[in-house]
Amino acid sequence: MRGATATLVREGRVLTPEGWRVARLEAEGPRISAVRLLAASEADGGWSRIVPGFVDLHCHGSDGVDVMAAHAAESWEQLSRGLARHGVTAFLATVLTAPLDVMAAVAPPAVELPGAQCLGVHWEGPYLAPAWAGAQPREWLRRPDAVEFADVLAAGPLALVTLAPELPGALSLIGMVRAQGGWVNVGHSGATYEEAGRAFAAGADGVTHAFNAMPPWHHRRPSLLARALDAPSVWIEAITDGVHLHPATVRLLGRAAPGRLVGVTDASRLAGTYDREGDLGGHPVLVHDGAAWLARQPDTLAASVLTADRGVANLIRWGWSWDDAVHAWSRAPAQRMGFHDRGRLAVGARADWVVLSDDVQVTETVVGGRVVYRADERTADRQASSPVPR
Repeated sequence: MRGATATLVREGRVLTPEGWRVARLEAEGPRISAVRLLAASEADGGWSRIVPGFVDLHCHGSDGVDVMAAHAAESWEQLSRGLARHGVTAFLATVLTAPLDVMAAVAPPAVELPGAQCLGVHWEGPYLAPAWAGAQPREWLRRPDAVEFADVLAAGPLALVTLAPELPGALSLIGMVRAQGGWVNVGHSGATYEEAGRAFAAGADGVTHAFNAMPPWHHRRPSLLARALDAPSVWIEAITDGVHLHPATVRLLGRAAPGRLVGVTDASRLAGTYDREGDLGGHPVLVHDGAAWLARQPDTLAASVLTADRGVANLIRWGWSWDDAVHAWSRAPAQRMGFHDRGRLAVGARADWVVLSDDVQVTETVVGGRVVYRADERTADRQASSPVPR
């Protein structure tokens, strides 16, 4: 019938808000219309795992595309498809510190992308502490200026901003972003426990890549991360590649902030490729030992080469339950950004999901009820043989 809404149906071990269920997912258009439990007789045999789509809030690029160089629609489409291949259904295009006009020019096309959907722009800078800049280009760091930032916001609302709250004027910028409906992380910062507390009171509610580009933990001089862990409403980003953070550190963060850990890639365009050389913000980068490093500062990490599916797999390999690992990469980032219809598989939620094997290989990605990626057209619909979880 002309104009009828297409229905997409998948069966498997579905991670619902109530836990794992052998069920049939039905999507009418972009929304989940039904989650039907299957009878015990139908549960004999194996099923693929179906989990909420991954949401990456800190992505500089992937699969050969740098968001700051994505001037054509084709580049955004390539990035969108590449992220979907790794189970990402939504992401924030993350901008490195650069001249303001260059940063402001980063904008995804105002059309639906063919794979993962861009939820907006994340400015990582330019209001960062020089001593904690990490791989951010120091020559473009700026002090907070409410007048110039008002012009930035007028050009287009930002979804997320990372700034150093100890800088003079930073608290005013936090209020400006929140008034526009955006969110604020603290990061690339040497803020004290007290300075971080003032930032959270002003409206900041997240930490950018915990432990990286900030002072190490000190038991007599707690800093911003300690204040964030002490505040039950603050979200904690973690790059789960095993290089930016030791697995034990990630486990401890998860225990200290249950449900508040947000898995991110902090990926550069080198992620998802076999390239061993590239650049980040114009600075040469070399890839080795599972990470990207500044060529001229070989001890400085330069974003990452992590993909979301490997980020989830790492958490599971490090002892996290499937439920908690998927939560960190789906529900937690969606909640952090106020997207309450994402990151869960329930009636009325967006039909964004990923079909996974038990070794966390992506076999299919669905965005808004559309299949945007299949690992193998001949076998994508075949259920993998594995026991039903109890």
